[in-house]
Amino acid sequence: MTTVANMPQGEREAYEAQRGYISIGSESERFYESVDFDSYNDAADFHQLVADNSDLLQLVVDEDSELTLETRFHSHPARYLINRDGLAIIGDTAAKVFENGTFKAHRRNLQQVAKLQCLEDCPAHIGRMEQVNIISKTIDFGAKSSACQGTEHQWHSTNGNNRLRARILITSDPIRSSCELLARPYKRTLGAWYWCSRTMKVDATVTWGYKPDNQQHRTTNTLVFFHDYERTTSLKRTETLKFNTGNYSGLGFDSLD
Repeated sequence: MTTVANMPQGEREAYEAQRGYISIGSESERFYESVDFDSYNDAADFHQLVADNSDLLQLVVDEDSELTLETRFHSHPARYLINRDGLAIIGDTAAKVFENGTFKAHRRNLQQVAKLQCLEDCPAHIGRMEQVNIISKTIDFGAKSSACQGTEHQWHSTNGNNRLRARILITSDPIRSSCELLARPYKRTLGAWYWCSRTMKVDATVTWGYKPDNQQHRTTNTLVFFHDYERTTSLKRTETLKFNTGNYSGLGFDSLD
């Protein structure tokens, strides 16, 4: 999952084509970047565009009670493995991904899994439910985060109708944990923030880890990201730390700079 998410766009699209599927991550991002939002002069038309393409786009209320346009499953680690219905088949497992978690069952139950509409309705007698538990906090760019517990943090800096947002997130599966850093510029129009292209630079040092059971000291890993100025829609870095599931505690960030 982490390997696919960290592939360059062209390599990831070739990976999907070779396996005969188009992921919701790739499809929604291509559609998002194809829209000329500056051509919209009426808020009603803009909102209708989002409503007509709700399987690819969503308006999210951010921490400032402002609207931000994002893709579906924009922060989900499996977004490049599932199709637009949220489905993926991995070996003998059929998985249906929702914003608040994932339901997994044997692939013989694929038809039942495909029809599920929400995580709360998933039948426990045919599979298992994995809910998403994320601790998030948003602070200004200038702040240091020496006490930065949790598995997600966001920063943003706003200048008029321009905004730069950075986000770090830890996700885990049964054998590994991944730390992703994503920085993206936004522009505001018709009352909502949307992706744009800007010259930006990311300098980040992130220490994260966990405490193995029966041990006093934490196992940590450091993600370092120094990127020269570049005009782009996003800057991203992902690193992975392997561990044995069920034998750890305190998965989260130790320090951010």
